[in-house]
Amino acid sequence: MACDGASPGQAAGSAPATVAALQGRTAGTLHKPVGTSIGAHGLTRSLPAGLCDWWPSSDNFGAEISALTHTGGAVDAAALGSTLIRLLGEGRIRLPQRPVNLMADG
Repeated sequence: MACDGASPGQAAGSAPATVAALQGRTAGTLHKPVGTSIGAHGLTRSLPAGLCDWWPSSDNFGAEISALTHTGGAVDAAALGSTLIRLLGEGRIRLPQRPVNLMADG
């Protein structure tokens, strides 16, 4: 079963958790996320939040965005992803200069 509830080989549609939250007129929060989806939209939609240092709670902004429509691991992944984007943007972490082969022995 796919993360958003679709069966294998079945199209899940366009962001079903987001559509359900909008139709239900209920927005989740960090303390009370909405829905049951742990789908990738909860992460991908929140990544740009790492670039928003002007937001009052910028450390949690990615997670806050994800919690509007998703729960659990999607909110955690959003927090991590947006934090990594922020740290990259600030120059506090750097990507390797050359590709890293994680599958190589030794």
